[in-house]
Amino acid sequence: MIRARWEKDGTGLLDHMSVRRKIALCFGAAFGLMLAVSLIGLLQLHATNKAVAEIRHEWLSRIETLGELKRATMQYRILAAQQGSVTDFRQLAEIGRATLATRAAVEGAVRTYQARGLSGPEQGLFGEFQAQWERYEEARASALARLELGERAAVGRELNSLARPAFEAASEKLDELLALAREGSQRTVARAQFTYDQALQLIVAALVAGAACAVGAVGWVTRRVSKPVLDVSAAMDRLSAGDLSVTLAPSGRRDEIGTLYNAVLGYRDSLERILLLSAQSETERQRFEAALDNMSQGLCMFDPGDRLIVCNRRYAELYGLPPALTAPGTGLADMVAHCGANGIGPADPLAFGDRDIVRSIARRNSPYDLELRDGRVIRISHQTLPDGGWIATHEDLTETIKAQAMIAHMARHDALTGLANRTLFREELDRALLRVRRGEGLALLCLDLDHFKNVNDTLGHPVGDALLRTVAQRLRGCTRETDTIARLGGDEFSILQVGPDQTGQQRDRAVALAARVIDALSAPYDIDGHQLVVGASVGIALAPGDGLDPDQLLQNTDLALYQAKAEGRGTHRFFAPDMAERLHAYHALKTGLREALAKGQFELHYQPLVNLRSGRVRGFEALLRWRHPERGLVSPAEFIPVAEETGLIVALGEWVLQEACREAVGWPAGLGVSVNLSPVQFRSRGLVEAVAGALAESGLEPERLELEITESVLLQDNDANLAVLSELRQLGLRIAMDDFGTGYSALGYLRSFPFDKIKIDRSFVSDLPQGEGSKAILHAVAGLGRSLAITTTAEGVETRDQLEAVRAQGCDEAQGYFFSRPVPAAEIPLLLARLEGTAGAPPGLGGRGAPIRGAVELVGA
Repeated sequence: MIRARWEKDGTGLLDHMSVRRKIALCFGAAFGLMLAVSLIGLLQLHATNKAVAEIRHEWLSRIETLGELKRATMQYRILAAQQGSVTDFRQLAEIGRATLATRAAVEGAVRTYQARGLSGPEQGLFGEFQAQWERYEEARASALARLELGERAAVGRELNSLARPAFEAASEKLDELLALAREGSQRTVARAQFTYDQALQLIVAALVAGAACAVGAVGWVTRRVSKPVLDVSAAMDRLSAGDLSVTLAPSGRRDEIGTLYNAVLGYRDSLERILLLSAQSETERQRFEAALDNMSQGLCMFDPGDRLIVCNRRYAELYGLPPALTAPGTGLADMVAHCGANGIGPADPLAFGDRDIVRSIARRNSPYDLELRDGRVIRISHQTLPDGGWIATHEDLTETIKAQAMIAHMARHDALTGLANRTLFREELDRALLRVRRGEGLALLCLDLDHFKNVNDTLGHPVGDALLRTVAQRLRGCTRETDTIARLGGDEFSILQVGPDQTGQQRDRAVALAARVIDALSAPYDIDGHQLVVGASVGIALAPGDGLDPDQLLQNTDLALYQAKAEGRGTHRFFAPDMAERLHAYHALKTGLREALAKGQFELHYQPLVNLRSGRVRGFEALLRWRHPERGLVSPAEFIPVAEETGLIVALGEWVLQEACREAVGWPAGLGVSVNLSPVQFRSRGLVEAVAGALAESGLEPERLELEITESVLLQDNDANLAVLSELRQLGLRIAMDDFGTGYSALGYLRSFPFDKIKIDRSFVSDLPQGEGSKAILHAVAGLGRSLAITTTAEGVETRDQLEAVRAQGCDEAQGYFFSRPVPAAEIPLLLARLEGTAGAPPGLGGRGAPIRGAVELVGA
């Protein structure tokens, strides 16, 4: 409207002007126009310079300050997350120092930004940023305070649930401030562009009015002002569009155009940093989502209206939720209904409706366990969010509960046999003693397996473990449900028997139980193809008679067990007050055995083996004796079992072999020596070398040495011991089976190994000549020996009648007190002279006046 009015008025004035005046006016107008254009151009250049300064000092500086602030806050949040997850103290210290430096950077950027003149919207947004940042600082400090309390899992949850929303809100305010700064910068650029356009129009008018001045001005402005400004404008447009590939060569100028160039380049660098931080933020978000989906716990977050915000994969797996029910906005009621329809609902729906759903909606934060219909147990923990929503974690505790139950069972039961262990047994014993104080009776039985160590040493621990499991099964079959059986360790077991104690019934029940246990455990075992016989010894203590203190009762049963083992094993003994003294004597015997071997207190006595056909002495059995400096001669039945238990029998057996071979070398030709081998020697793995060494050292012919073994050697490890016997046979000596007829499988062993001799146990000779059964057995064994070309020897012949009966049944040899007691080596020449007569004729065993009878009479005298 203003321009239209000017055109109307001007047209009227021009109509009355002369040509000169018009020319003058034209020139004056041209001059004035040029002057005006020059003045306006100067003003426009000043406005442009002002816009450039505003961009440089205000907007670009603000953008850079805000970018630095955003980078510092992002770094501060990353350090907080690291501080919650790192456990190394040195890393924590480094993170702490970095956190202080970053916090100082944040505070410095805040002060720098506040120092600038801010508009009303900027002040409002910056105030909101500071409020959100203070909320973030408070939430972060609260979360990291839990770290000092050791609640590391709660640190992550509180950082995610409380600190993260505040940080994101603060970051949004910074983005809005950056947007305002970019808008202000763009307005300033637009104003500069507008100023440029006006200047260009004036320059064009000046070119029409004055060619020379206008052409020069236009050329200069185009080359020195217009083109750089256009380049900067184009670069700013591309940067505003997010194109970071903009390249703007430095102008090298120090004027406003150069400053503008540098400002644009600085803006590009700031924008690169901002985009980098944004990419890092996106990476953190992706990592957070990956961590969420790989959590071992199910996690869900609901808004105040019980609509799903987010849940992880584990949560959907726990409750079998399809993708449609894990989408944001799904109602809690729909999810619960789906679980109930698919059999994953609570085991107690009424209680669930009254308690758990209500608790979920009420935002109670206490964890609780929810049992589902499919048997699983889920632990649910709720946490209320500041906006009224809530977050919950769901953890499947089913396997944990099973493992805890298993651990509790393992803590009180033996892992190998499933029986009660020492801990549970002690608890049961304490409870049983309380019942005893109320008038009931208690029997405590302690037992261990005889020769169990031999099984472990020869067949290995797997076979020993299998044997222990079988023993546990047999013990269960011997006891009542009210009895408590425990494995106290190794092959040691204990049984607690409680019942009314009327007229000595408790003692009778204990005797019956001990008898059942011994019979059951003494029966043969078939373990992995091995035929084993172990047996058991039992010690018994009764309460209240033997005490009411549990430790004392256990000690008393141990004493009774030692006594049972000392009296031959395979039996039971009740505790008696004098057993402690016997145990002391037993330990003294073990100590004395070691000293006896070192001091040479052992010696060999020899008992003759007589051929029943020729009447001549065929050889001698070497029998070990211990000449104690105080007790005199100690019976082998007393110290041999102790030597076997301690393993001393190996060294003692080697000494017997060496001594017997050394003394037998000096006997008349044809006389052999027989040496007994313990089953323990077979486990030493040096038996063959010891025998070969004794023969080589003494020079005794191998055929004059005979080794006697018992059936228990083959019972313990048939294949291995048969291999050892074969190696011994290859040395050229003879192998005899001692105590034949007392075991379970003696006849079977005659088929598995070609024995040279069978020594019939003395129990079949003791009731002769009246015992018809013994005669039949002797006759059968003698016939079996003839059929297999095995010499048969009857042990324990003490009378003439027994001798006649043994010879009548067909035995080849005899041994016993009828011929001679065992004598030292020095008395063997005299014994031979007595047995075989002075006339040198072979003695007759059955004829009248046979020399052997006179020899026996002399020996008996």
